Amino acid sequence: MTQPSSKGFLKVGLTGGIASGKSTVAGLFQKHGIPVLDADQLVRDLSAPGGLAHAAIVKHFGTADRAELRARIYKNAEERKALEAILHPLVRTESARLMGGYQSQGAPGVIYEAALLIEAGRASDFDEVVVVVAPEEVRISRLMNRDGSTREQARSILQAQLSDQERIPHATRVIQNGGDLGALEREVAQFVAQLWPSLKK
Repeated sequence: MTQPSSKGFLKVGLTGGIASGKSTVAGLFQKHGIPVLDADQLVRDLSAPGGLAHAAIVKHFGTADRAELRARIYKNAEERKALEAILHPLVRTESARLMGGYQSQGAPGVIYEAALLIEAGRASDFDEVVVVVAPEEVRISRLMNRDGSTREQARSILQAQLSDQERIPHATRVIQNGGDLGALEREVAQFVAQLWPSLKK
């Protein structure tokens, strides 16, 4: 466990598979006064017209439409790698700039929420890495309810990603999110108290 007294400002990477509930966990950290950076929002900003990645994406793919790009990279690993090669360095630079801003403003730390934290090779960039996990059937049910996916579609989406077993070795903390919000709130509160004992609720 990283000691706040020696590190001061703490950078915490937060990741997990689709429908694991990492955004819910991020929201709970925010309630304790810890700012959250959303990597997906950074990608949207960078990819939008005027964003730093927009021209390069359009040059390579002929479009920057998120739905079209998602469909293409889901089917083609080489296309996915090409998009990641454009975005990941820019996301790393922009996230570092924003984290520095929070630090200069006196925040106790920052939560960096990123689905591809481990895949992007960024686990070592953080003082702590939190991996949110949930049972496969719970995640499948969430996807079916949230996105209207069939069971087969939901299962294939999960199988296309890293498994929880592949993420966990990179974690300094694993948070179980099987659907009990009260238990989740208590676990996050305990973690916040360990990392930032001076914070008041």
